[in-house]
Amino acid sequence: MSHGKPDWGLVGPKSTVFGSDDMGELAVRLNSPVMWDRRGDVILMDSMEDGGGLRAAGTMGVGDYYSTRAALGRHGPIAHYCYLAGAALSQGYVNWVVFPTGQLVLGFELSWGFDLNIATIAFNLSWFDGAVEHECNISYLPATGTLRYQTAAAAWTNIVVGLNLLEVYQPYHVIKLVADFDTNEHVRVILNENTYDLAGIALYDSPNAAGPMIQGQMYVVSDLVGASQFSADRAILTQNEPL
Repeated sequence: MSHGKPDWGLVGPKSTVFGSDDMGELAVRLNSPVMWDRRGDVILMDSMEDGGGLRAAGTMGVGDYYSTRAALGRHGPIAHYCYLAGAALSQGYVNWVVFPTGQLVLGFELSWGFDLNIATIAFNLSWFDGAVEHECNISYLPATGTLRYQTAAAAWTNIVVGLNLLEVYQPYHVIKLVADFDTNEHVRVILNENTYDLAGIALYDSPNAAGPMIQGQMYVVSDLVGASQFSADRAILTQNEPL
């Protein structure tokens, strides 16, 4: 930041600047979704302020709906909001897509929250190469507090059990997925203050003619016991993530 000039703008180049050796401090001041991890170069960021132009969303059950909601945002005044009525097929998603940039060590960050009566909360970072979807899939099961990753159609492996995340539908929690699509492997997942090393674990591949494109997604499934809700804010897709 420039030093020695009024806040309303610069009238010429300055040679004196403030530096920061503490990226965590800088991240807090900039209100990063992941305040302890600023690695990677941003290729998309969505704080939901545009009304929906950067993302796609949907629901499947009768009575389910989604919107942007005021006074709910992690950053800014609004966030993505979804209500799940709890009827058959009650589930909802929100996702972001960008075109590939050539560098395929990618990250997906998201602030999110959830309420009661949720069976599964899934997060996806995918690279579609035009023939195959290479998927980094991480899911959280509120009933058991289980965080897990996927390597095949029905193959899930637990990362940790008994997390007991706070159930609050404001975007209170933060997650970041990192995957190396050059080697087709997981790298790590960050959930709130904890980092889980998944280096060397193969991604899940499935046939898909879409692309080429990069996708980040949150997908939530109701337990069909009762109504529930979830939120999402400050979605960021990154490239050039360190291994």
